[in-house]
Amino acid sequence: MSIYKKQLPIAIAALICSGQLGASLVQSQQVLDDRLNAIENELAAKRKVSPTVTQKNDFFFTGEYLLWHANESGLAYGVKVGTAATDIGTVQNIRFDWDSGFRVGVGYRIPHDKWEITANWTRFTTDASGHTSASSSVLFPEWATEISSGAPGAISSMSGKWNMRLNILDGEMGRYFMVTRWLALKPHFGIRGAWIKQTYKTNLDGGFAALPALTAVITDHLKIKNDFKGVGLRGGLDSEWTLYERLSIYGNAAYSLIYGNFSLNQHEQRQLAGAAVLSTVNNVHNSFQQIVSIGELAIGLRWDHTFCNEWVALRLQAGWEFNAYFGQNQFAHFGTGMASPLSFVANNDDLTIQGFVLSARLDF
Repeated sequence: MSIYKKQLPIAIAALICSGQLGASLVQSQQVLDDRLNAIENELAAKRKVSPTVTQKNDFFFTGEYLLWHANESGLAYGVKVGTAATDIGTVQNIRFDWDSGFRVGVGYRIPHDKWEITANWTRFTTDASGHTSASSSVLFPEWATEISSGAPGAISSMSGKWNMRLNILDGEMGRYFMVTRWLALKPHFGIRGAWIKQTYKTNLDGGFAALPALTAVITDHLKIKNDFKGVGLRGGLDSEWTLYERLSIYGNAAYSLIYGNFSLNQHEQRQLAGAAVLSTVNNVHNSFQQIVSIGELAIGLRWDHTFCNEWVALRLQAGWEFNAYFGQNQFAHFGTGMASPLSFVANNDDLTIQGFVLSARLDF
């Protein structure tokens, strides 16, 4: 047998093996390319600003319209009962209304790693009031402690009115992190300044003054101020859940601790029967420092759109916010109708605000 015939099977086997080896190498190269593409896509996803938009811009502005409803406990202005001999009646509370406010902000996104530095200003003003007349009932005032009802019809009417001005200034830093392709979380932290001014007024007609004893009262006006100013830390976590393409749901939570100063003042004037003018009954001031907390929750629907090859982005969203300002009601009861002329009963109730928020944001 020729030597060539002996080597032919060996050559054929070698050729087959080399073909298999080449196919294996091609397959391995394809697997490696797929893994590299997957890693690159994952890194690109993590560099995204949010699940719905991949902005290439640095500056952004926000504007928000607030339609909020405030409520504060501990502001009843009196009690209305059937007769002076019974304690069966109803507490007279002021009624809170819906009012408008705004929030504006400016921010800068660091190009290197997409951290956002923002500053926001929130302003909201609101008021509430209530009024009741005696008719055949007996009215007992809650705040004018030197006034007693005495008999049905002694106090003919009384009312309460409250107003509040809220200013919040936030400076913070945060960044979106892609947890999955459809979910992003944004931790943020910063500094918060709060200025909250409250005024509460009560008025009544009729009644009898404790001092001088059982002197008839024509009218009584009480004005109480509760001003708070403070600065503290704020931190929170925002989330964005993509529903479809550029449509998503957001859910945010934040908490603040504010160290500040409460400035309280009560001024009461009264006109007695036989007197021509109002006279000052008391004018008491109190000031103290305290740490208060603020809790925030928000949920809503968000839509994003980009222009100019993603160099300009527009975000529109609508949602609902919950805000709790713990311990903001420090209105105190002062008066000579208690144990001594300088006695008072402190208050420590909460101010809560909730309502609609319509927002627009422009990135460029």
